[in-house]
Amino acid sequence: MNRTVLLTIFLLLWLLLMWLLFNWCGCLPIGQGALPAILTTCENQKIEASNSAQFKLNDAKPILAPTKKSLHNEVVNYLKKNDKAGVLITGKSDAGEVPAATLPNLGRLRAEAMRAYLVANGISEQRIQVSEAMVSHLDTKVGIVSNAIDFTLLCDIEKAPISLGGLDLKDGNNAIATAKQGIPYNASAYNYNTPFAADVDAFIEKAVAFLKANPNKQLIINGYYHGKEQNNSIYPNLGIARANQVKNLLIAKGISARQFETNGIKVADSFDFSGGYSNAITFGLSKVDEAAKPEMSIKSIVLYFPTGASAITLDEEQRKFFTELTRYLDYYPNQKVTITGHTDNQGNRTSNVQLGLQRANFAADYLTKNGISKAQIIANSKGPDVPIADNGTEEGKAKNRRVEISIL
Repeated sequence: MNRTVLLTIFLLLWLLLMWLLFNWCGCLPIGQGALPAILTTCENQKIEASNSAQFKLNDAKPILAPTKKSLHNEVVNYLKKNDKAGVLITGKSDAGEVPAATLPNLGRLRAEAMRAYLVANGISEQRIQVSEAMVSHLDTKVGIVSNAIDFTLLCDIEKAPISLGGLDLKDGNNAIATAKQGIPYNASAYNYNTPFAADVDAFIEKAVAFLKANPNKQLIINGYYHGKEQNNSIYPNLGIARANQVKNLLIAKGISARQFETNGIKVADSFDFSGGYSNAITFGLSKVDEAAKPEMSIKSIVLYFPTGASAITLDEEQRKFFTELTRYLDYYPNQKVTITGHTDNQGNRTSNVQLGLQRANFAADYLTKNGISKAQIIANSKGPDVPIADNGTEEGKAKNRRVEISIL
């Protein structure tokens, strides 16, 4: 056996040993997603970092690059030099990761893990805030999530939380549009208040023009919300609901639904939302990922609600369904969702068919108010014809009085 063959075998064995070691200790090497990161300081200066934290798919343990120029270390260094400053850590999770019932608040767990890192490196807990964001999709190539942590510096921690002021949209270093005003909302409302300020209208028109001229660009719309607001939307939080309403405004102006990503970001618990928000939306830009085709992990759901209700109470799985459904219908504009009303067998069949249709139409109107296109909804009724329980009992009748929503 010649020397070249021996060296090749040795190299392969060494690579296998490193792979086993990394998987055994949970410290996977930083992957291709560890792209350079930029931190904007309170002095409006840019600090370039070589990489940011990464996570294994479905995991909250950060994979931290050892280099001193890593973003998490840059945050530590900045906070040590600026004792009045604080930081908001936003941890993000993707709808395609582990189900919330198995690992709830994955984004929050990731943010808490980064908080622990900062505290271990000498930063006071009083200077750190955490929040979580549920996003429509993250970069999860090769099983590594590379963009699940955002750092936002709080320039005066005593005046935190962040003031969501005007609007700003940049493509790299190039300014696309700005506005001194923002997009306002009442507390616990997912529909924005109108009319907008004149500079907000101008901002929207510039953003629309840019997206039409750059169909390969994706607009990231972040909607902010407080955990104690009353969420009457179909989405997991009001932030996503608010972002979707803005998305629909831009779609109505001729932008492809594929050019959007919507996120919900929770503001700090100390934020006073009682007077509403002067602005609850921020924007960003990325490239459209043509390979990221949305899928439905849940094909159908069943709703039960009082006939005279003005809102539908949804559980976590149902909200996940509607989040996926919105993205799916955006991506496939010719796709339809069917809403079928059912009743028990009390009374005559003709009346029950009409009652089932009333329930289906109520659910359809509710989805339309939440931003799902009316043209993609088919409402119908099967009255008492398809029971799923015994109509001889009150419990069975209650189960039969339902609305089924499914993707065609």
